Amino acid sequence: GNTLRESRLDAQNCGSNVVPTTTNAVRFAKALRARCSMGYAPASHPPKTAQVLVRTDNRSFVNLDAVVDTLREAVPMAKVVSTDNLEFCHQLSWYDADIVVIVTGAHVVAQASMRPGQHVIEIVPYLHESDFSPAACNAHSRHVLVGSERQYSNVPGTLQANQRLCMMSSQCRKTVRKYPTVVPIAELRLLLQRILTGKTAEGVYRCTPSRCAYT
Repeated sequence: GNTLRESRLDAQNCGSNVVPTTTNAVRFAKALRARCSMGYAPASHPPKTAQVLVRTDNRSFVNLDAVVDTLREAVPMAKVVSTDNLEFCHQLSWYDADIVVIVTGAHVVAQASMRPGQHVIEIVPYLHESDFSPAACNAHSRHVLVGSERQYSNVPGTLQANQRLCMMSSQCRKTVRKYPTVVPIAELRLLLQRILTGKTAEGVYRCTPSRCAYT
């Protein structure tokens, strides 16, 4: 399975099962960016820009303002970008900031165009850890945070108390994907601090039956 508990996902190893080598990942990213006349210079370090990608459906962030404020504590420029324009080169532009925060979804495939030194932070819904995208990312750093606990209507309490039970229920899986996600701000702030200082390898997940927290 693709759960945080089973894969022990970390930014240094993600994507290795999808793209065998960094060389191939870089070649693919360069080809995508050349198609849109985009350069391939490494990202700034420390990061200077950040983007939060938002969808027009319900799969978005409950606390979007707090997410943007937290990013602005870490980098000089942070903004919200809508994913409603699906033109090919526009999709690549979604992932052209030094740090990109996304909610799980099909739009994450465009992260394959990212450059060395960039960071993508994927927020997966509470009770839906296995939903993170295993898309190739050897050319950049990818991080995963699990949405904070929240209550869902039409989901029995027994399923809401146990992530594994929810994943085994098609009703629970479908329902939680339809709700906006609550970003764990304290965990996001900690991850950003480690990105700025180059210490992301220190991050670990502490798991309870309902959720894996980044610490």
